[in-house]
Amino acid sequence: MKYKVIATDFDGTLLNSKGEITERTKEKLKEYQKEGIKIVGVTGRILSSVENKIDITLFDYIVLCDGTYIYDVKNKTTIYASFIPFDIIENISLNMIDIVKEINYANLTSYYIQKREPNHKRSYLKAIQNIKEISEPISRMTLFFKNNEEAMFYQKIIEEKYPLVNSFIMEDSFDEEKRININFKNVNKRNTLEYLAKEIKINIDEIIYFGDGLNDLEIFESNIYSVAVANALKAIKEKSNDITLTNDQDGVIEYIEKIKK
Repeated sequence: MKYKVIATDFDGTLLNSKGEITERTKEKLKEYQKEGIKIVGVTGRILSSVENKIDITLFDYIVLCDGTYIYDVKNKTTIYASFIPFDIIENISLNMIDIVKEINYANLTSYYIQKREPNHKRSYLKAIQNIKEISEPISRMTLFFKNNEEAMFYQKIIEEKYPLVNSFIMEDSFDEEKRININFKNVNKRNTLEYLAKEIKINIDEIIYFGDGLNDLEIFESNIYSVAVANALKAIKEKSNDITLTNDQDGVIEYIEKIKK
């Protein structure tokens, strides 16, 4: 196979509708690793959330939190990290706190949640009342709105007012609710995946990528060969090089098996 890296989104792509990786997919990923292919997870989740959900040894590297981290699974180290200056986080929070229904602040191991109690009792989910309760660097903010029209309206304002951050509308294939994700300037899944490629001395045309949601869009607009699962959003399918089966039909594995023949 010409591809030396199989990179894939998790939720809505590699994981099925139950949020699980099928046994067939697990076995195939292990098989590909033995063949010398690098398996890279690329997700909006933080490391603690991924570890709670998936056996991370199925992957060589994981691009986390929409591109703000690269985690080397074998060596258990972070080889790339990006943070938003705290004064920008604080300013956005103060301006948006009365408008949004929730603000989520993320780093490698924790989600800090403001204006909502966590749905699950997990150590990495931390409810806060005030931004000043956070004492560690933050890589991403997520603003949740009462309706999608508000999200689209305020995204434009944030984009204009805060030139040092990258803000984008986020929507998954399995959830129609739109929200705004905010990273540091030029930090996204695409740029971080390309950074990883340079680090491990892989050419862009040796990567194949699978995705479904709007945080995959930059990759689908790049020169990386990108395949949409059949359940992906329309915007992703329109930019894809090809379309495979759904996440409930082992779409990622089905496609790799097809092109390996």
